[in-house]
Amino acid sequence: MKSNDIAKIAGVSRSTVSRVINNYPNVPEETRQKVLKVIEEYDYVPHASARMLAGAKNKVIGLFIIDINERQDGMKNRITRSPYFLEFTSSVIERASENGYKVLVQIIHNIEGYTQIKECFYNKMISGGIFIGENNNDETIKKIINDGQFVMNGIVFGDLEPKPQYYEVKKVYQHIGVKAIDTEKGVFEIFNKYYFKNLAEDYQLVYSLYEDGKPIMTGKPMDINIAPRQRAQITLPYDHASLKKDAEYFMKLQFILKDQRPWAAKGFPMAEEQILIKEATDRPSISEVTVGAAKLDGFVLDKDTKRILIKGTDFEAIFDPQTGSIYSLKYGNETVIADGNGPKLDALRAFTNNDNWFYAPWFEHGLHNLIHKATEYKVLNKDNGTLVLSFTVESQAPNAARIKGGTSSGKNSIEELTDRKFGSNDFKFVTNQIWTVYPDGSIELQSSITSNRSSLVLPRLGYVMKVPQQYSNFTYYGRGPIDNYADRKSGQFIEQYTNSVAGEFVNFPKPQDMGNHEDVRWCALTNQAGNGAVFVATDRLSASALQYSALDLILASHPYQLPKAGDTYLHLDCAVTGLGGNSCGQGGPLVHDRVFANQHSMGFIIRPAGKELSVVANVAPAGDLPLSITRTPAGMVELTSA
Repeated sequence: MKSNDIAKIAGVSRSTVSRVINNYPNVPEETRQKVLKVIEEYDYVPHASARMLAGAKNKVIGLFIIDINERQDGMKNRITRSPYFLEFTSSVIERASENGYKVLVQIIHNIEGYTQIKECFYNKMISGGIFIGENNNDETIKKIINDGQFVMNGIVFGDLEPKPQYYEVKKVYQHIGVKAIDTEKGVFEIFNKYYFKNLAEDYQLVYSLYEDGKPIMTGKPMDINIAPRQRAQITLPYDHASLKKDAEYFMKLQFILKDQRPWAAKGFPMAEEQILIKEATDRPSISEVTVGAAKLDGFVLDKDTKRILIKGTDFEAIFDPQTGSIYSLKYGNETVIADGNGPKLDALRAFTNNDNWFYAPWFEHGLHNLIHKATEYKVLNKDNGTLVLSFTVESQAPNAARIKGGTSSGKNSIEELTDRKFGSNDFKFVTNQIWTVYPDGSIELQSSITSNRSSLVLPRLGYVMKVPQQYSNFTYYGRGPIDNYADRKSGQFIEQYTNSVAGEFVNFPKPQDMGNHEDVRWCALTNQAGNGAVFVATDRLSASALQYSALDLILASHPYQLPKAGDTYLHLDCAVTGLGGNSCGQGGPLVHDRVFANQHSMGFIIRPAGKELSVVANVAPAGDLPLSITRTPAGMVELTSA
């Protein structure tokens, strides 16, 4: 955490924070106390070392004698009165001197003295410290010597496993560029960015044509003779006119090593690019695909639960008019969504280290604790054999909250501010969502989401649902296989990938957001028998499937402290805010990579899984679209449709 973060939370300028830290007299007492309260609450200590030039290693050891006058056990001055005290201290000093170290001896007589110890560590006055007079594993000492994740930087973990950002760095640093000249004729331009190397010295080109995420043609490795800083055009042999109308095509070009190198094996792709060849058009609509299925049995309103039951030949769906969503869903004899675990509006992610510029408002606005209440609904049987359920849903937390611990300490807790109850003028989402149930059990959602704080930056916006643990196979058509975000996705290509839900976990020392995939066309969760559900984007989605909720990840200090893995939390988002670099860089993500709480439209179709998931997913939406009425800050009322 930086001083500007303290300033944002306290609602003052950065210079005011600096004046408070340095105890300047020209700060109003009320302001001073407000800043000091935030500093204490977030355990902030100024890093003097960040303002110093790097120098030689500090050759000073701290010897801290904890000899607090009034202890809870009633003992006084028990250390300095010990006959071993002088002998032990002398031995430490002598042994340190023999090894070229000096010893800074400090006796702590009261609780406030711990702050002095902390400053010795944080300001790099010492290389290490020896504590006498405290119990082993004392929490106060742990807090002093633990700097959270401050030094866990770089693009690999401690065991040299690449972090997700490693792959983006590799992509950005590559020295070969590719762009399309004429995709219908297969003409591409290659730019050799090297200053002194001909590409023919080290590389061969391999290309593959992908149809809906799977390779259908791969060329043999070919030599490419391009001089340094020169460009050349190549023509790849494929017939654009024969490509299917209802399929999407990409060309992947990889520049692989011709020979073994110290850093990689022969055939390793040192540079690669993916280029869109043709977008899909004329995909069959979901209404056309399901027209041959047996008709729905209508719906039944349960008098006791007030829930709506819809049955078809091989499925059963229950909707909850209280929340405006699916309550449960069965395909055949398989439960795909258990009672109460259907899709619900969600805007929270487990904050990353870079989220320190905007994570506090998530909890102040109650994003972690949204309660969903349908204010009105209607059900309509349509002539085309579908059943349409439309809901207006308000999503609001009962009160404000405060997150404690910062984004780097690994010791987070949430304080619910029950004295700050939310009312009608406090932050909330209002969603118009229309569910269309088709005869074969496919369910389409079209949603229009807005809020009363359009300028609020959200970590994500979309829907989350819990899917039973047995559906542990995660297949998706989107960017992968490494997780990615709006501002960190160029190194992950749009293909069809399969992973286990457990395999989506990234072993960060402090659990944080992970597993997100951008530009997802569809995804599926299936069991070992291939049963489950396919979730088809009506446009594009950001998707993730994890064994833990966002709150699980936020509140765990280390992976081993996460709860036992259970059902899968499937996130289907219209957008996820990028990462930026505020933890130790230029700041938050660019504006176009941020998700604001203004009006958004999104949708997806839930379908029973089949043998060929891509065939099941090859549908276009056909459901009714919701309307949204919003008011701009200038007072203009806008009527919008998805």
